[in-house]
Amino acid sequence: MLKRLARELDMTQTHHRLSVYCHRDEHFVMLARYSTHARWNMPGRVIYRESNDVISDAWNRGESVVVSLPQEKAKRVEKQCDVQGMTREDALGLTMPSRSLVGYRLTEADTHVGVLVLESTQPRGVNSRTLDALQGAAFASAVASLMSISRDHFPAMVEYVKPTAAPK
Repeated sequence: MLKRLARELDMTQTHHRLSVYCHRDEHFVMLARYSTHARWNMPGRVIYRESNDVISDAWNRGESVVVSLPQEKAKRVEKQCDVQGMTREDALGLTMPSRSLVGYRLTEADTHVGVLVLESTQPRGVNSRTLDALQGAAFASAVASLMSISRDHFPAMVEYVKPTAAPK
């Protein structure tokens, strides 16, 4: 489904990635990821702590847009810590050197069900126009509907992965 959403949003270049997360117990759990770039398509961490990063910001406010993060890793990590509220450990652990991100809260029947994060290694590879397109995307609605139907299974999944994957 994320592959279809990537096509709908014209995000099939190797510098793009889409990930979807559910929220449970002060953590976000990655449910799916898609990128045409083999390395960016890998799952990486499964659980992300709730903080002030794009995922949390989108969950709390409905949307989040970050553009033009520095290319140099040290400067990018500094900005991710200072502006996005990430811990240094978390920022250093990111495998994709994202320079722009869009977070969008998925809602079904007035219930928040998850967060979709779009990333790019380009400074403005995703931006407010991407967010506008996402808000009208049919497959974003389909992802929200699927998450709503599956929502009862998320707590068990979080407990299954938390002991080995949850950051402290």
